[in-house]
Amino acid sequence: MDRIDQLLAVKTRLTTIKGYAQLLERDIARTEPVPPRLGARVAELNGEIVRLIELINDIEAAMKHHDEAERRSLEPGGDGYISSGC
Repeated sequence: MDRIDQLLAVKTRLTTIKGYAQLLERDIARTEPVPPRLGARVAELNGEIVRLIELINDIEAAMKHHDEAERRSLEPGGDGYISSGC
């Protein structure tokens, strides 16, 4: 499994956790009376999950950019290209 696939696997798990947190949030909203701290904690959990997914997306984009730059540098005319006919 390459690095991008590993990130996608983590993102998939986080998306599943986010779904469960949203279900919990809905259940809490239907509960009377709602324990005040519980609703706030679930909202914080959802926010942290969103931030983690955004961070994973940023890491994934940076990795793709790095891989593309590395690939271009190895092409003829690229900075890292070494000609066999020196």
